Amino acid sequence: MSNFYLDCAIINSLTLPTTPASVLEQLKSDIKTKTYLKGEYIFISDQEIQAVVGINSGLAKLYFMDHFGNEFTLKILASGDIIGHRQILDNEKFNGYIQVIEDAEVCMLSKNMFLKLLDEDISINKKLIEKLCADLRLAKDIIANLSLKDVKHRICSILVKLHKQFSVPGSDDINAELSREDFAKLVGVARESLSRSLSELVLEKVIFIEKKRIKILDWARLIQLSKI
Repeated sequence: MSNFYLDCAIINSLTLPTTPASVLEQLKSDIKTKTYLKGEYIFISDQEIQAVVGINSGLAKLYFMDHFGNEFTLKILASGDIIGHRQILDNEKFNGYIQVIEDAEVCMLSKNMFLKLLDEDISINKKLIEKLCADLRLAKDIIANLSLKDVKHRICSILVKLHKQFSVPGSDDINAELSREDFAKLVGVARESLSRSLSELVLEKVIFIEKKRIKILDWARLIQLSKI
Protein backbone atom coordinates (compact mmCIF):
# COMPACT_ATOMS: atom_id res chain seq x y z
CA MET A 1 0.00 0.00 0.00
CA SER A 2 1.42 3.41 -0.93
CA ASN A 3 2.22 6.11 1.62
CA PHE A 4 -0.69 8.13 0.24
CA TYR A 5 -3.16 5.51 1.46
CA LEU A 6 -1.35 5.01 4.76
CA ASP A 7 -1.09 8.72 5.58
CA CYS A 8 -4.45 10.00 4.32
CA ALA A 9 -6.93 10.41 7.17
CA ILE A 10 -9.94 10.40 4.84
CA ILE A 11 -9.02 7.14 3.15
CA ASN A 12 -8.21 5.52 6.49
CA SER A 13 -11.50 6.74 7.98
CA LEU A 14 -13.87 6.01 5.10
CA THR A 15 -12.63 2.78 3.50
CA LEU A 16 -12.45 -0.90 4.34
CA PRO A 17 -10.13 -3.65 3.06
CA THR A 18 -13.06 -4.62 0.82
CA THR A 19 -13.42 -1.17 -0.73
CA PRO A 20 -13.07 -1.57 -4.52
CA ALA A 21 -9.88 -0.34 -6.17
CA SER A 22 -12.00 1.84 -8.46
CA VAL A 23 -13.37 3.71 -5.43
CA LEU A 24 -9.88 4.17 -4.00
CA GLU A 25 -8.74 5.62 -7.31
CA GLN A 26 -11.64 8.08 -7.34
CA LEU A 27 -10.74 9.14 -3.83
CA LYS A 28 -7.09 9.54 -4.72
CA SER A 29 -7.88 11.62 -7.79
CA ASP A 30 -10.12 14.02 -5.84
CA ILE A 31 -8.27 14.41 -2.52
CA LYS A 32 -6.09 17.48 -2.10
CA THR A 33 -3.69 18.31 0.73
CA LYS A 34 -3.03 21.62 2.46
CA THR A 35 -0.86 22.84 5.32
CA TYR A 36 -2.22 25.06 8.10
CA LEU A 37 0.02 26.91 10.53
CA LYS A 38 -0.59 27.23 14.27
CA GLY A 39 -3.37 29.73 14.92
CA GLU A 40 -5.03 29.39 11.50
CA TYR A 41 -8.63 28.25 11.14
CA ILE A 42 -9.76 25.24 9.12
CA PHE A 43 -13.46 26.00 9.67
CA ILE A 44 -15.24 28.98 11.22
CA SER A 45 -18.82 29.40 12.42
CA ASP A 46 -21.50 29.70 9.70
CA GLN A 47 -19.09 28.57 6.99
CA GLU A 48 -20.51 26.61 4.05
CA ILE A 49 -18.86 23.18 4.02
CA GLN A 50 -17.53 22.24 0.58
CA ALA A 51 -15.25 19.37 1.59
CA VAL A 52 -14.67 16.65 4.15
CA VAL A 53 -11.38 17.44 5.89
CA GLY A 54 -9.04 14.90 7.48
CA ILE A 55 -6.13 15.60 9.83
CA ASN A 56 -3.00 13.87 8.50
CA SER A 57 -0.63 15.37 11.07
CA GLY A 58 -0.59 18.09 13.70
CA LEU A 59 -3.30 19.16 16.16
CA ALA A 60 -6.43 21.30 16.01
CA LYS A 61 -9.17 22.12 18.48
CA LEU A 62 -12.91 22.04 17.88
CA TYR A 63 -14.57 24.69 20.01
CA PHE A 64 -17.70 26.80 20.42
CA MET A 65 -18.28 30.33 21.71
CA ASP A 66 -21.17 31.20 24.00
CA HIS A 67 -23.10 34.49 23.92
CA PHE A 68 -20.60 36.04 26.35
CA GLY A 69 -17.56 35.18 24.21
CA ASN A 70 -16.43 32.30 26.41
CA GLU A 71 -14.70 29.48 24.56
CA PHE A 72 -15.54 25.82 25.21
CA THR A 73 -13.38 23.14 23.59
CA LEU A 74 -15.18 19.93 22.68
CA LYS A 75 -12.32 17.91 21.26
CA ILE A 76 -8.66 17.96 20.30
CA LEU A 77 -8.38 16.75 16.72
CA ALA A 78 -5.30 14.75 15.76
CA SER A 79 -3.98 12.48 13.03
CA GLY A 80 -6.79 10.30 11.66
CA ASP A 81 -9.73 12.54 12.60
CA ILE A 82 -12.16 13.76 9.94
CA ILE A 83 -14.57 16.70 10.07
CA GLY A 84 -17.28 18.23 7.91
CA HIS A 85 -18.98 14.95 7.01
CA ARG A 86 -22.00 15.48 9.27
CA GLN A 87 -22.60 19.02 8.05
CA ILE A 88 -22.56 17.84 4.44
CA LEU A 89 -25.05 15.07 5.24
CA ASP A 90 -27.30 17.52 7.12
CA ASN A 91 -26.81 20.24 4.49
CA GLU A 92 -25.97 22.74 7.21
CA LYS A 93 -23.28 25.32 7.89
CA PHE A 94 -20.47 24.62 10.32
CA ASN A 95 -21.42 25.46 13.91
CA GLY A 96 -18.25 26.25 15.81
CA TYR A 97 -14.59 26.74 15.05
CA ILE A 98 -11.65 24.51 14.22
CA GLN A 99 -8.33 26.19 14.97
CA VAL A 100 -4.89 24.67 14.48
CA ILE A 101 -2.83 24.48 17.69
CA GLU A 102 0.13 22.62 16.17
CA ASP A 103 1.10 23.03 12.49
CA ALA A 104 -1.09 20.58 10.59
CA GLU A 105 -1.32 18.89 7.21
CA VAL A 106 -4.88 18.11 6.16
CA CYS A 107 -6.47 16.24 3.29
CA MET A 108 -9.71 17.37 1.65
CA LEU A 109 -12.35 15.41 -0.25
CA SER A 110 -14.82 17.53 -2.21
CA LYS A 111 -18.47 17.54 -1.19
CA ASN A 112 -19.56 16.35 -4.65
CA MET A 113 -17.21 13.35 -4.65
CA PHE A 114 -18.14 12.46 -1.07
CA LEU A 115 -21.86 12.37 -1.91
CA LYS A 116 -21.20 10.53 -5.17
CA LEU A 117 -19.26 7.75 -3.45
CA LEU A 118 -21.91 7.41 -0.74
CA ASP A 119 -24.41 6.67 -3.52
CA GLU A 120 -22.11 4.14 -5.16
CA ASP A 121 -20.23 2.20 -2.48
CA ILE A 122 -21.58 0.36 0.57
CA SER A 123 -18.19 0.11 2.32
CA ILE A 124 -17.96 3.89 2.62
CA ASN A 125 -21.49 3.96 4.05
CA LYS A 126 -20.52 1.35 6.66
CA LYS A 127 -17.45 3.29 7.74
CA LEU A 128 -19.40 6.53 7.86
CA ILE A 129 -22.03 4.97 10.11
CA GLU A 130 -19.24 3.85 12.45
CA LYS A 131 -17.88 7.40 12.50
CA LEU A 132 -21.29 8.93 13.22
CA CYS A 133 -21.78 6.47 16.09
CA ALA A 134 -18.40 7.52 17.51
CA ASP A 135 -19.51 11.16 17.25
CA LEU A 136 -22.64 10.34 19.24
CA ARG A 137 -20.60 8.57 21.94
CA LEU A 138 -18.38 11.64 22.21
CA ALA A 139 -21.41 13.90 22.63
CA LYS A 140 -22.81 11.60 25.34
CA ASP A 141 -19.49 11.58 27.20
CA ILE A 142 -19.22 15.38 27.07
CA ILE A 143 -22.74 15.79 28.48
CA ALA A 144 -22.02 13.27 31.25
CA ASN A 145 -18.74 14.98 32.15
CA LEU A 146 -20.30 18.43 32.41
CA SER A 147 -23.46 17.41 34.24
CA LEU A 148 -22.29 14.65 36.61
CA LYS A 149 -18.62 15.26 37.44
CA ASP A 150 -16.71 17.90 39.34
CA VAL A 151 -13.51 19.48 37.95
CA LYS A 152 -11.09 16.87 39.29
CA HIS A 153 -13.11 13.95 37.96
CA ARG A 154 -13.59 15.65 34.58
CA ILE A 155 -9.83 16.10 34.33
CA CYS A 156 -9.25 12.42 35.05
CA SER A 157 -11.79 11.41 32.43
CA ILE A 158 -10.16 13.65 29.84
CA LEU A 159 -6.67 12.38 30.73
CA VAL A 160 -7.82 8.82 30.04
CA LYS A 161 -9.19 9.90 26.64
CA LEU A 162 -6.08 11.91 25.75
CA HIS A 163 -3.84 8.94 26.57
CA LYS A 164 -5.94 6.67 24.38
CA GLN A 165 -5.86 9.21 21.55
CA PHE A 166 -2.22 10.30 21.62
CA SER A 167 0.01 7.81 23.41
CA VAL A 168 2.28 5.11 22.06
CA PRO A 169 1.11 1.59 23.05
CA GLY A 170 2.78 0.54 26.29
CA SER A 171 3.70 4.10 27.31
CA ASP A 172 2.26 6.01 30.26
CA ASP A 173 3.09 9.38 28.68
CA ILE A 174 0.41 11.55 27.05
CA ASN A 175 2.06 12.75 23.85
CA ALA A 176 0.00 15.89 23.35
CA GLU A 177 1.66 19.10 24.48
CA LEU A 178 -1.45 21.15 25.22
CA SER A 179 -1.13 24.59 26.76
CA ARG A 180 -2.80 25.07 30.13
CA GLU A 181 -5.26 27.40 28.45
CA ASP A 182 -6.28 24.80 25.85
CA PHE A 183 -6.47 22.10 28.51
CA ALA A 184 -8.68 24.30 30.70
CA LYS A 185 -11.05 24.98 27.81
CA LEU A 186 -11.23 21.24 27.09
CA VAL A 187 -12.24 20.62 30.71
CA GLY A 188 -14.54 23.64 30.72
CA VAL A 189 -12.99 25.48 33.67
CA ALA A 190 -10.77 28.47 34.42
CA ARG A 191 -7.01 27.92 34.33
CA GLU A 192 -6.79 28.47 38.08
CA SER A 193 -9.26 25.65 38.78
CA LEU A 194 -7.41 23.37 36.37
CA SER A 195 -4.06 24.10 38.02
CA ARG A 196 -5.43 23.39 41.51
CA SER A 197 -6.89 20.04 40.49
CA LEU A 198 -3.77 19.02 38.56
CA SER A 199 -1.65 19.89 41.60
CA GLU A 200 -3.88 17.66 43.75
CA LEU A 201 -3.39 14.77 41.32
CA VAL A 202 0.37 15.34 41.37
CA LEU A 203 0.44 15.37 45.21
CA GLU A 204 -1.61 12.17 45.25
CA LYS A 205 0.96 10.69 42.82
CA VAL A 206 -1.71 9.89 40.26
CA ILE A 207 0.17 11.85 37.57
CA PHE A 208 3.56 13.50 37.02
CA ILE A 209 3.86 16.80 35.13
CA GLU A 210 6.96 18.27 33.54
CA LYS A 211 6.24 21.47 31.61
CA LYS A 212 3.47 20.44 29.14
CA ARG A 213 4.13 16.71 29.40
CA ILE A 214 1.91 14.48 31.57
CA LYS A 215 2.76 10.95 32.70
CA ILE A 216 0.25 8.58 34.32
CA LEU A 217 1.66 7.09 37.54
CA ASP A 218 -1.39 5.38 39.07
CA TRP A 219 -3.73 3.99 36.45
CA ALA A 220 -6.08 2.30 38.93
CA ARG A 221 -6.71 5.55 40.79
CA LEU A 222 -7.02 7.61 37.60
CA ILE A 223 -9.63 5.29 36.12
CA GLN A 224 -11.50 5.14 39.43
CA LEU A 225 -11.69 8.93 39.57
CA SER A 226 -12.68 9.20 35.91
CA LYS A 227 -15.77 7.06 36.50
CA ILE A 228 -17.16 8.83 39.57
